[in-house]
Amino acid sequence: MRPRLRRLGLVALAALAGCSYYNGMYNANRLARAAEKAQREGRTFDAQSYWGQAAVKAESVIVRQPTSKWVDDALLLRGRALMQLGQCRDAVKPLTEARMRLTEPHQLEQATFFLAHCRLQAGDTVAAGETFAMLLHSADPERRREAHYQVGRARLLREDWAGALAAVDSLDDWRASGVRMIALAGLNRRPAAEVVADSLIARGDTTAAWNTMLAVLGRRDPRAATALVNRLRTMPGASPALQARWLTDDALRLAERDPAAAEARLAEAAALGGREDEVARTRLALARLRLAQVAAPEGLAPVLAELDSIAHDEHGAGPAAQVLAATARRVAGVADSAQADAPRADLALFLAGEAARDSLQAPRLALDLFRRVVTGWPESPYAPKALLAGRQLDTAFAQATQPLVDGRYSTSPYVTALRGEQSPEFRALEDSLRAFAVARAATAADAAREAAARREAPRTGPGVREVRDSLPPRDRLRDRERPQPSRGGTKRPGVE
Repeated sequence: MRPRLRRLGLVALAALAGCSYYNGMYNANRLARAAEKAQREGRTFDAQSYWGQAAVKAESVIVRQPTSKWVDDALLLRGRALMQLGQCRDAVKPLTEARMRLTEPHQLEQATFFLAHCRLQAGDTVAAGETFAMLLHSADPERRREAHYQVGRARLLREDWAGALAAVDSLDDWRASGVRMIALAGLNRRPAAEVVADSLIARGDTTAAWNTMLAVLGRRDPRAATALVNRLRTMPGASPALQARWLTDDALRLAERDPAAAEARLAEAAALGGREDEVARTRLALARLRLAQVAAPEGLAPVLAELDSIAHDEHGAGPAAQVLAATARRVAGVADSAQADAPRADLALFLAGEAARDSLQAPRLALDLFRRVVTGWPESPYAPKALLAGRQLDTAFAQATQPLVDGRYSTSPYVTALRGEQSPEFRALEDSLRAFAVARAATAADAAREAAARREAPRTGPGVREVRDSLPPRDRLRDRERPQPSRGGTKRPGVE
């Protein structure tokens, strides 16, 4: 009897355990239904609470009985609950595992749909598009529509214009118009793209991907992008900030081809007003454009004044303007002090040219500085390096200086390195230039720290110490013995 009773006890315990895990899933599903009901009724706080409890119950089933038949359901429910809670990064793992284990078509499609949405919320549009692609032939019309739209968006990011158009071409969804418009522009079907754009403008759709559309259109036809910006500005609901952003981006597209038109565009954007940070960013873009047109250090003064004005602004453009202004001042200072007899002036001038080219994005100014190294220090071992750097910035300069490369500087380590011949002299010159640059940077940093400390140091009053030190010794002693006003008393004018 005893062995039989033991077997019956084990069976009863197993049944109780199975019942316990069934009850765990029952409670998890009950909480999920309560969360859905609360969402339908607009009770967001209650819905979030129910989803949180459902996620915990489902996790309990997964952890306590990993081989149970309920685990697949628990993984799906936990992933869905975490997604509803906005915790998509945590939801990806259970949803991925659920997709690997589930065999029932409806549940498998649910897991795929939730996983695609989570990848989308996590910002991985390409991976989300690949997951949504598994639902392109879903029997559920809502899922099928969402899948076509998201696949189209993902293909746009890969610049698969034909694939994006195919994904949304037959889709009856207002969101698909933006994808269709950009895909047509990418395929260089401009008239068709403009028809879609005009329909969106007529509807006043400021949420369409206009920036992407303008970028794609501008790569092929900048004038067409400018014309579209002009039409967009007439759209109802286009705020001054939005218009300023379109004008600024258009100016950047025009900058190389038509600097005058780009400057006019930026001035127009700045005049729109709007938020102070938007205005400051537009003014900074205008200053950058003017920097690119500076041809000599003497032309930096007006741009520096504009940068200083932006630098005092506390909004987002201020720090960038400060950095640009500091770099421009260093470049101007080096150019002013570079004399033929100044020690290592050739190195300082070359580094200033690199700063103008790379940090200020001022190629004409950089060319002028490189040219000064070549003409002022022709015997310097760094003159060929400056010559080669300048030749990359200007075709006419490259043609005019070809005889120097072939003749005077043909044996320079920099010219031979250009031909693929490395030498110890090349490495030594580069090490010396690098050490000089580091030393100058350290000196500039020390000077900046000292200037900041002087600005922040408390002052005893303007001119007080200087006046006291200029007194005769007896009067100086008498001045120290004179009673001073208390801190809470009335202060003398001009004394803090």
